[in-house]
This record gives sequence, C-alpha cells and structure tokens, in this order.
Amino acid sequence: MTEFPSKEQLKKECGWKEIPKAGVITRAASALENKTGSWRAFRPVVDEKKCIDCAFCVAFCPDNAIHFENGKIGKVDLDYCKGCGICSQVCPVKAITMHEESEFKGGVMMPEKSKTVPLTGNYAIAEAMRQINPHVVAAYPITPQSGIVEKYASFVANGKVETEMVKVESEHSAMSACVGASMAGARAMTATCSAGLALMWEIVGVASGLRCPIVMPVANRALSAPLNIHCDHSDSMGARDLGWVQIYNETAQEAYEAVFLALRLAEHKEVQLPVMVCEDGFITSHCVQNVRIFDDAVMRKFAGERKPEFMLLDKKKPITVGAIELQNYYFETKRQQEEAMENALRLYPQAGRELSKITGSSYPYFEEYGMDDADAVIVTMSSAAGTTKAVVDRLRKKGKKVGLLKLRLFRPFPYRAVADALKGVKTVGVLDRSFSFGAHAPLFSEVRNSLYELSRRPGLQSYVFGLGGRDLLESDVEGVFGELLGGRTSTEARYPGLR
Repeated sequence: MTEFPSKEQLKKECGWKEIPKAGVITRAASALENKTGSWRAFRPVVDEKKCIDCAFCVAFCPDNAIHFENGKIGKVDLDYCKGCGICSQVCPVKAITMHEESEFKGGVMMPEKSKTVPLTGNYAIAEAMRQINPHVVAAYPITPQSGIVEKYASFVANGKVETEMVKVESEHSAMSACVGASMAGARAMTATCSAGLALMWEIVGVASGLRCPIVMPVANRALSAPLNIHCDHSDSMGARDLGWVQIYNETAQEAYEAVFLALRLAEHKEVQLPVMVCEDGFITSHCVQNVRIFDDAVMRKFAGERKPEFMLLDKKKPITVGAIELQNYYFETKRQQEEAMENALRLYPQAGRELSKITGSSYPYFEEYGMDDADAVIVTMSSAAGTTKAVVDRLRKKGKKVGLLKLRLFRPFPYRAVADALKGVKTVGVLDRSFSFGAHAPLFSEVRNSLYELSRRPGLQSYVFGLGGRDLLESDVEGVFGELLGGRTSTEARYPGLR
C-alpha cells in the first residue's frame, strides 16, 4: 500500500492549513488545556475488520486526532477529537461510526444497542423502513423525497430486506398498489411530496376510507404553479382533511423515530388509519445530521408483525372491499373514521411511551421550549422550530420571557392540550409555512380554535413565512418576538421575509 502523505507534505504541496486544536466545537463548552473528552457529545469507533487503511480520515480530520503509523490507522486521540463526524462521512468503506459518549463507561464501549451515524433525513427514514422490513413498498421518485426510495431500493437490491418493491409509473399508482397490498393483509409503505401527493389525492382518501394502516413519509415541498422544488407545507396541509394522521418532525432523528411511532399507531386495532411522517424538504431531507440508529433486532421486535382482522386473501373470512355505499351506510362509515381519529389522539401518548422505552426520547403532542414563565410564545412546526429555539436562547439571556411550542401531531389536533399550554401566555404568534387561500392559515386556524374556550385568551397573531423554501432567519424570528412582547397584534396576517 502506498504510504499516505504526511501533514507536512500536505501543507507544502497542497496548501494544507491545519486548524488549531479546539478550533472545531460541536457543543458550547469550555475545554481545559484543549482536552475535550469531558464534554464531547460523540466519539468515532473504528471497525478494524472493515478498515482498508486509506487514511482519508487522517487527511480530513480538522483536529489531527487520528494517527497514521507504519501504514496503519492508529488510535483516535480522544483528548483532541471534537466528535464532528467528518471521519465517518469520508470513510469509503463505512468503517467508522459515531457513538454517543453515553454509550461508554470508563473509556470502554458498553454493549451496543445503538450507533450514531451521519445521515440525511431521507436516509434516516429509509433506515427505519429497512428495520421494519415491510412486505410491500410502492414508489415513484419525486424531489426532494427521491432519496428515501432510492436508498430503500438499494436495500432491496442488496438483499438487506425481503420487501417486494413495486416500481410504478406515477404516484397515483403507488398509492393504489399500497392500498391493494394493505387490503390483502400486507404491511405497505410509500413516500412522496408536492405534486406527487397531489396526483395520488383520489387514492389518499381511499386509503383512509378503507382503513389501510399505510405509513407514508412526506418530504414537504411547495405545490405548483409556479414550479418550485423547495420546502413549504402546502402539500400535506392540502391533504389535512383526507383522514390521515400527520406527524411533523424538526430533525432527521425525529423523522427516523416517528416512522416507528407512526407504524405502532396506524396498526393499533382501535385506529387502523394511514399516517404521514412529514419532514421539511431539503432542509431536513437533504441536510446531514448525527442520527442515533437503534439495534435492528430491537426495532424489528418493536415493529412486530401486522395482524389484520380482515384481509382479502383470507378465504375463511371473505370480504368485499370498495363496495358502493349510498345514503344507507356512507354516513355511518365516515363517523367510524372520525372515531378512529379520536382514538388516535388518545392512543398517541401510549405509543410514544412504548417507543420511549427503547429510544429514551419523549413523544408529546408538542414540545414546550422555554414555556414555564413565557409572556410571548411562537407556535410552529418542523425545522422552523430549530431557528426559533436559537432565538429563544439568545433572548432569554437578555431577560426576555419568550418561548416556543413546537407542534408534532397536527392530525388529529390536540385542541385541549394546546389550550392548556397557552392559557397563561400574554401573546401568541403562529408561524405557518402555507396558505389556506381565502381563510386563516392552517396552523393558526387550529390554534385559534383551541383558544376559543378559554375565559381569558392571549393576544394572537398569524404569520405566514418561508413559502417556496425561503429561509426563515433568526432576525425574522427576533422581529416576531419583538412584536409579540410589545403586544402588537392584529386581525391581519403578517409575512416575515416577504419582499
């Protein structure tokens, strides 16, 4: 093997500039004598059986923490490793994985129950699907969702799953195939967004009406026209009344875990409804984050096997699916759907508690951030919550009483819980990433409905932001908090970032 150039050679021949120790910090902290082992969040672990000693990790490590000696990768210097994960990303054979510090005791790795790897939101969702190993995945690629089915197709091709992957000519057919598979008793999944979701609209309603427990990740993207491939919530919000449970996620980690949560909820005998797992297109779907992937066997056991009460292929209990219902039965069938939604709201916390036993995460209807004594609160969903949290932290240090309510479960909507969380707040601003043309924006409308029963309602302001993927800046959020703290509300919507 050719010996890899030394740092000195790289400096001389390639203009390599070594970053000073402690120059890359992934978590706010202070290091004593540049030693970071006491506060590093993640550490790399090298699988010597996979390692080919290419030394890419050595070349790309910004902290000179990985040593290359006698043609071999040596130990990772944990005094200077910052846990940034670059080594894991550049390793061509995936011999380096990132693990949380909590997995180690006395410098020795504890029995493996999870591993932390850098993944996009799309690939994190695909990993969850791989661990579930559904019977059928029907898919048609559409940006920015394509990475989910692309990655899953590789799992199928490489024999890592036993799934029958149905490659169709359109999203309408993808949902049709999933409905057919689900009615036959199979566990079926697909993924889509934007025009793809709009094209399958007819069958989206069929899936919920036939009580198919399909799980469908959605990489939220703007609807045309004009043509736009970037993020807003117009696609899933357009489908909010088609009878699907909807879970919105801020990070790749949340999206990964939400797939399992969705499956447990969808297949519960008192629910039997399809679920959308929503992530922000490009912002979450394509950005790489450290994601903790739990043990395959543990997650597969959690997923279990689908046990349908009725299915088309059960000859002992023959059924008819999709029969016409006129004035005599249609009303009752739809009322049963509404009861299932009510059950989903009741059972969501239970499903979360079961999953939490594995992940250690919590799965409330919404996350409360800085809410204890907040006078002004922003309510929003998905990736915008991350930007808002940064502003909440900064303003809190200045003595401003601000907070965030990040909604996770949008359908069914937790009206009473939202009202209880906001009842002591002076002013609330609701940030929507979509219009409901001719009406209040979707999230604002639901929050407004939630507050109606309160005897003393907080001031309320609607904001619409980020359509077509326009960035929500921290300065925008700070401006919103300024208006809320000043009690400046009106009945007209406002538009942060609009030119």
